[in-house]
Parts: sequence; C-alpha cells; structure tokens
Amino acid sequence: MIGLQLLLQTSALIQPLYLAPEPPRLRSARHILILEKPSGEPGDRGRSSEEALALSQRLLARLRAGEPFDAVAREHSQGPCAHLGGELGSFAPGMLPAELDRFLFEAEIGGLSGPLITRGTVHLLQRVETHAAVLQIVCAGSDDASLARARATLTDLRAGADFAGLAAERSEDEASRGRRGQLAIFERDRLEEPLKSAAFGARIGQVVGPIKTAVGYHLIKRVPRAELDERLAESRFVRLRAVLVSHVGAVGAAEDLTRTPGEALALATALRRRVSAGEALARVAARFNEDPGGKERGGDLGWVHRGNPALPGFLEEMFAVEIGFVSDPLWTSRGYVVVRREG
Repeated sequence: MIGLQLLLQTSALIQPLYLAPEPPRLRSARHILILEKPSGEPGDRGRSSEEALALSQRLLARLRAGEPFDAVAREHSQGPCAHLGGELGSFAPGMLPAELDRFLFEAEIGGLSGPLITRGTVHLLQRVETHAAVLQIVCAGSDDASLARARATLTDLRAGADFAGLAAERSEDEASRGRRGQLAIFERDRLEEPLKSAAFGARIGQVVGPIKTAVGYHLIKRVPRAELDERLAESRFVRLRAVLVSHVGAVGAAEDLTRTPGEALALATALRRRVSAGEALARVAARFNEDPGGKERGGDLGWVHRGNPALPGFLEEMFAVEIGFVSDPLWTSRGYVVVRREG
C-alpha cells in the first residue's frame, strides 16, 4: 500500500505533484542570495563560506533595524531578482529547497529568516503577501490630454470622491468600468508588470498613479480582497493530464524497450488523434503511459504552477490555452508527450 502511494506521487515530467481537487495554498517571498565566490584573478581570494555567512548576518541586522528589504536586496543580492528588490514569487509546498520551504510555510507575513544555507549559497528570506486586490480608473491614450484627465481625477479622489463611483463614471476601460472599477486580485510573481508592482507596493486604501502603460494612464486603489468578485482572482495554476511515449535512447527508457524515436512519434500522434476524437486521456494513459506512476494515475499531473522552479519548458504553452486543449506530441528528453489541459 505504501509503495502504491509513493508511485502515485511520482512523475518524471513534473515535481512536486499536487493531485488534490483544489490547488495547493501559496506563500510568497522576497530573497537575498549571497554566493560563496572562488578566487579569480591574482590577489582576489574570493569569498569563503564563513565570509558569506558573516555578510548575511550583517545584512540581517540591517533588516531587523528597519531597512527596507527591497533596498538591501538591490544593493547586495546576487540573485537574478536582485534588480526587482528580491521579489522571488509565489510557491506551493515543496517547490523550494527544504530549508527555504520550511521557513516560508511557518513564517508570518513580514517575517524574516535567519541565514539559510544551501550548497555554496546563503539565503535571507522575507515572507510577503501573496494577493493584492485593486480597483482601477483608466484614461486611455498616451497624450497630454489623457494625462491631464488622470490628474484631474486624482485631484477629485484626494478631495474625497468615491473611487468606485468615479470608475463607473469616467474609466475608459469598458470591462472594469462595468464592474465599478474592479480590476483583479493579483497573485504575486516577480512584479515586472507596472500595475501589479504598484498594487503590491500600496497599502490597503491607498490610491496610486497615474501609472503609464500601453493602454494609457491608470489610477489604482488597493482594497481588501473581500471587496472584489472572487472570479477576478488571478491564478497561475493549470490542471494537466499527459501520456509519455518513450523510445530507445530516451532518458529513463526501459532497458528492454525497442521502440525507435520515429515509432514513438507515430504512436504519440495516434494517441493524440484518439483523444481529440473523444476518448478520455485518462483511459489512454492507463494503457500506454510510460511516465513512472502515470498509468496508475491515468496520466494525471495535478495542479501545475507557472512559478514552479522545476517547470519544464515543454509545459509552458499549456498556460496560454483553453481548458480541453490537447497538444501535439511534444519532444522531451524522455520521449514524446501529449498533454491535455483539464483545469
């Protein structure tokens, strides 16, 4: 029984697996990364593990004294998100290394980790909010007149005008105007998009703007999540099901497998036709799937999150397609995969 449970939680295509009916909870973090540094040019002795740890402790003292995490990250982090103030994104349990994962799912919002050590690296984390609900007013266009309209509206808001009322009256975005300004419940990522970045930077009740985008000038107001329709909640999860067809030379292929790459592609193409004609992928996967545990799961890959550091490139397109879409056979190092979006 234990062996079967372990098998059902195993896949060579994506890890971890989230097979529950609803997506797993998320936690979000900012991150400062400090690398040990090998010696380079003559006279450069690099940075030892002890020196990396000592630097992290000095930075932690500054953070605990009240310095903004994003400012310290921009100055000192060696991670790829340093220029974004250390915005690391949102994660489900098990996506991050164990030390980081444990802190993130035990900490309160705003909590700071001590130095967390992984191979050759010291990390400092801060848990931050995962969602931000916002209203918006849009003044379409990039000309001076559009900016003037946005500034005039901002003046009225500062004088006490109701944001939702002005959105219904003045916003030039038809969809959100019809919802009295309700825009979205954003999910935190690396905050490279200006409206989302402004939303997470605002306090509840704060109005921010004008913010220029390709559409025009935006005014946004951050509000409690309960004030927005939950159907506006952004989700970066998709539910997927897949069948893997392996071949000689593929990673993980059975030693006695004789199927050539061409034969694998032909079989995967035939299986896709069957699914497109209406046969359940779960049934097809239960017979043909060569992903470990995949037959027993009927090919279920569960909930897949776009921010998963282990997300394989061949699954990227599934975030842009409609529910029910069935992919053409996708080449991977393990063979050909046919994927269906189910949620």
